[in-house]
Amino acid sequence: MLGKPPITAKGTNPIIGQSKAIAQRVAKGQLPLGTVIRARVLKQLGHGRVVILFNGRKISARTDCSKQSAPSLQPGRDCLFFVKPSANEVVLRLLSPSRAQSHQLLKIWNTAQAGRQRFSLLLKQLHSRTQMALALAKGSSRAIRPFNSLVSSLFLDLTSANRAVQLKDMVARMGLFWEAKVARAFQEGEEPDPPSDLKALLQLLGPALDKEGKKECRELLWLIEQQQQINVKNEALGQWWFFLIPILQDQDLEPAAVYVKKERGRGIRVVIHLELSKLGRMEVVVLFPAGEEPGGKNFVDVAMGVENEEVKRMVEQAASSLDESLRSQGFSLRSFHCEVMEAACLLPPMLASRDLGPIVDVMV
Repeated sequence: MLGKPPITAKGTNPIIGQSKAIAQRVAKGQLPLGTVIRARVLKQLGHGRVVILFNGRKISARTDCSKQSAPSLQPGRDCLFFVKPSANEVVLRLLSPSRAQSHQLLKIWNTAQAGRQRFSLLLKQLHSRTQMALALAKGSSRAIRPFNSLVSSLFLDLTSANRAVQLKDMVARMGLFWEAKVARAFQEGEEPDPPSDLKALLQLLGPALDKEGKKECRELLWLIEQQQQINVKNEALGQWWFFLIPILQDQDLEPAAVYVKKERGRGIRVVIHLELSKLGRMEVVVLFPAGEEPGGKNFVDVAMGVENEEVKRMVEQAASSLDESLRSQGFSLRSFHCEVMEAACLLPPMLASRDLGPIVDVMV
């Protein structure tokens, strides 16, 4: 996908065009994959079948709902469903009824999904534009060379032995903290440093580019601010902090979604959702326990969800190298667990629960 020509949405807000496209697909009965929808249960037909109302359409659905979770699908009840990718048909997962009133959370999640692929694509395109400008000796702008240098450091290389430090630096440079950097600099009587921050350089870069380049800068700035707005609504996210990381693999970029939460008395939990070219969709959950274990050691608990048994075997065989990598960063792997998960890496942690309910196969 990243090698194709850019697709630019019309209008000042790039997400508006994507939202309209999603609405058109839904109107034709094609539910938007990887999003969360709200639907009303109209009736139960028996044998696990129900009729739901979504976007003004009645949809007959088949469920494997257990007797314990069947009350969640009572007629007249509004439910949240996660639209899960499947090889032959659209699959909906019934989410926890306790989350059904979270309109804001639903909106935040679907908006983030709409911009996820676009974020990495725009970074790559602007990187190519500035490389071309430098090659043609047109990089005289004070922003072009610094931007090109900074962006090349924002592509996480999974083959690097120093990826932990690289990830930490990427988060600091991604533009999410620019306003805080400015405030801190003024408090300390210093000037902020634009070359070390993506958001600052994008504002300087736009005027130096052509019409299409200016449009890409504005869209990428909007996507960064979207992440900032999501994190400002931290309470709606259940205290999770969210950001995107572009991962470099096979000379291409794929975005990873990262969620971070400080859990009282337990430590810091990090959830990473990514799609790897060889291993497929994957969820990685890392818990950094609060305080040190006896002996002054820093332990880490890691759990992973993958799409199939073959990938699970590969991951389990690589667990020893993971332990070695963590030790080089001053941590020790206390526990490791890997399991096959449905729709691995797609459901955000703030919507997940231990008992997510039944699977609903939509038959339109």
